[in-house]
Amino acid sequence: MCSFLFITSVAKSFSAKADYLHSLRGPDAVETISINGRKIVHNLLSLNGSFTTQPIYSNSQDCMIFFNGELYNKEVFSNYNGNDTLFLLDLIENCPTLYDAIHFLDGEFVICIYSLAKDSITIATDFFRTKPVSIGYSSKEDVWSISTYTSGSDTLIDPLICDVPENRMIEIDLSANRIIKNTIIHNYRQISAETTFTKWTEAFDSAILKRKPQSGRLLIPVSSGFDSGLIAYRTHQLGMKPVYIGIPSCEDKEVMQRRQEDLGVSFLSLSQSDYISSLEWISTHVEDCSYTKHQPLLDIKSVHQDPGTVGLFNVLLQGKQMGCRVSYSGQGADEIYSDYGFQGKPLANVSSFAGKFPNDIHSILPWKNLFRGTQRAYLMKDEHVAGSLGMESRYPFLDRNLLMCFLALPSSIKNSTYKGPIGRWVSELGIPVASVKLGFSANRDLRS
Repeated sequence: MCSFLFITSVAKSFSAKADYLHSLRGPDAVETISINGRKIVHNLLSLNGSFTTQPIYSNSQDCMIFFNGELYNKEVFSNYNGNDTLFLLDLIENCPTLYDAIHFLDGEFVICIYSLAKDSITIATDFFRTKPVSIGYSSKEDVWSISTYTSGSDTLIDPLICDVPENRMIEIDLSANRIIKNTIIHNYRQISAETTFTKWTEAFDSAILKRKPQSGRLLIPVSSGFDSGLIAYRTHQLGMKPVYIGIPSCEDKEVMQRRQEDLGVSFLSLSQSDYISSLEWISTHVEDCSYTKHQPLLDIKSVHQDPGTVGLFNVLLQGKQMGCRVSYSGQGADEIYSDYGFQGKPLANVSSFAGKFPNDIHSILPWKNLFRGTQRAYLMKDEHVAGSLGMESRYPFLDRNLLMCFLALPSSIKNSTYKGPIGRWVSELGIPVASVKLGFSANRDLRS
C-alpha cells in the first residue's frame, strides 16, 4: 500500500489535506522530485523487508517509474529478495515493449511510467483496478494531476476529474494534452475450455498463498458469511497462522462462536461512544469516496456514511496493534459468484441477473458489478480505510486466474448452490455459515 502524486507544474502545490491523506498510505519513506518541469511525490509502505524508494529512473528507457500496490510474480521472491520495484525496473528495461512488461505482471497495482523524452505518462492498472487512482485536468491552468486519491487535484482550478478504468494502459501526451493510447491488457472474454471444481479450488489456494506477506503478521477479518469463512478456514488449513478478528454483534452469534472455537477468533465489542469516536476519526483520516457515483442504487451514499467502514476500521486497527500490516478482504465474492442473487431471485436491488448464470457466460459479460458498480464502491472502502492506517488490503477473490477459472466452470456448478463453488466448498469443508445474508453493519447491537 503506497501512494503517489504527480503534477505537471512544479509551481503548483498539493493541498495540505492531499499531502496528509496520501502520506498515511506510505509511512515508511517519502520521496519528492522535480524533473522536466514535473513534480512527483511517492509515499512508500514496505512489506517485504527489502525496498527501493520511488520514483526510480530507467536509464535505458529514459523514464521515471513509480507505483502503488504489490506484485505477486514468483520472480520477485526467487530473484529479487521481495523487492518488486527492482523486478519491475528490470522487466520494463528488458521486455520488447512496455505492453509486454505490463502484460507479464501478476498483482494488485497501479503503475505509472513518465517518459522524459516524450513528456508523456503511461498509467497501467491491474485486472480489477484494485488500487485507487484518478486523473485531474484544469484547462484554465493547463495542468494535469495524477494521484492515488482525488484529493490530489484539490488545488486545480475547475478540474475535470476521472477514474482510470481497470485492466488498462493509458498514455497521455502531456504537452499536447491528449490521450494517445488506451489499451486493454488482458482479454477476459477469451475463456478456455470448461474446467472443473477441483481446478477452481486449486486456483483459490494459489490466490491465498501468493498474497501471504513475507514479513509481519497477516490479518483475516472474520464475519459469519461464506466469503470470509472460506478465506479464514483455508488460511488455517494451509498452516498460515494469521490473526483472526471479528465483531460478533454484527453477525450470526452461533456461527461466530463456532468460528471462535475452530480458529481462535478475537472478538471486538463496540459501544455507542466507540462508534461515534470512530466516525470522527474516519472523517479526518480517511479519504471519502462516493458510492452512488459507481452504483446509484446503493442506499449508503459514501465511505464516510457506511457503518461497515466503522467496523472495518476497528478490526484493522486492532490487527495493526497486534503486528499486522496486511489484511485479506473477501471483496469481489458477492459481485462475481452471485451478483447479489441466487437462482433468479435478487437478494439486493443492485443485482443485474439475480445469480442465475446462463450456459453461455459471454451473454452477460461483463455484468455491471463485475468490474464497476458495487465492486468499485466497496473496493474503495477497503483501500481508503486500510490506507489510512498504513496497512495493505489484498483480495484473493479478485485474482485474475481465479476469475478465469470460475468463468470456465459449467453453469451447473455455478448455479448448484449459493455462490456456486464457494458454497460447495464451504459445505464440503464443514464450515459454519449464517443461513441468511446479513451484511457488515457495525452500528448493530452497540453497547450503551
